[in-house]
Amino acid sequence: MKKKNSADLDTKRPAERKKRESIHPNKQTATRRYLVALCLILFDIISVAAAYFMSLWLLYDLNFSAMAVTEEFRSLLRFLPIYAFSSVIIFCIFHLYQSLWRFASFVEFRRVVVASLVTGVLHGVAISIFFVPMGPAYFVLGTVLQFLFVLASRFAYRCARMVRDHKKKRLHRAAASRVMLIGAGAAGNIVLRDMHNA
Repeated sequence: MKKKNSADLDTKRPAERKKRESIHPNKQTATRRYLVALCLILFDIISVAAAYFMSLWLLYDLNFSAMAVTEEFRSLLRFLPIYAFSSVIIFCIFHLYQSLWRFASFVEFRRVVVASLVTGVLHGVAISIFFVPMGPAYFVLGTVLQFLFVLASRFAYRCARMVRDHKKKRLHRAAASRVMLIGAGAAGNIVLRDMHNA
């Protein structure tokens, strides 16, 4: 058998090592995205249930004892698990779990608006047909609360990342060594601006 040249092995090993190192961050990014999506799904299940529970509770003037004995409340308890599962599916259709929420913008805002309206209509039609009809104030208030909860969870993630990145940048600047920039003119201003933005 022909032996492989040791020089060839030395040139291949750094390339293989570099390939493994480039794959590893991608796995970490994918894992982080799955965890974020899972947290958002759990939060959405709680949010959609809490939104319509609070809507009915507010219509009864925050009197839980009076609300608990009504047919509307018993129907809501039976319907909420079905509605929460359906809402997660609709949110998946509108890509609310695939977006990069650290770059949340008007596109994501529009998706949340449309998804909340679709789920609100679904809630109103389904609970009125299969359980008990509710008043229009209940549907409007529940849809608005659900929209606010879902939107807050998405943009709170972006705000948390912005605060963390700002804190890391401030600590990095505090730990950096002092540098004296000698020179003036346009070139000096460009270098100074790049140092501040780094």
